[in-house]
Amino acid sequence: MTKPVTLVVTIVKIGTNPRTGLSTVGFDATATLKRSDFGLGKYVPQVSDAIEMHITSQAVEAKSYAEYLRAQAAEQAAAAAKDATRK
Repeated sequence: MTKPVTLVVTIVKIGTNPRTGLSTVGFDATATLKRSDFGLGKYVPQVSDAIEMHITSQAVEAKSYAEYLRAQAAEQAAAAAKDATRK
């Protein structure tokens, strides 16, 4: 069973990730679901009908992240090649 839900979103921070150097946005999202909306209303009110959902996430532009991953892979390949020539 699926039902639409409205997320209340708060931007935590927009900036450069110090670990990767990539532009990143962080955000929190919250919503309240009712168990009874999904046929799980048994034992209400002894068991709360409301379920609070909290999502924390961050996002990076896909192209930038793909470039970052390619650069990381190239660095690892170069390091491996350098190690192989030393042996």
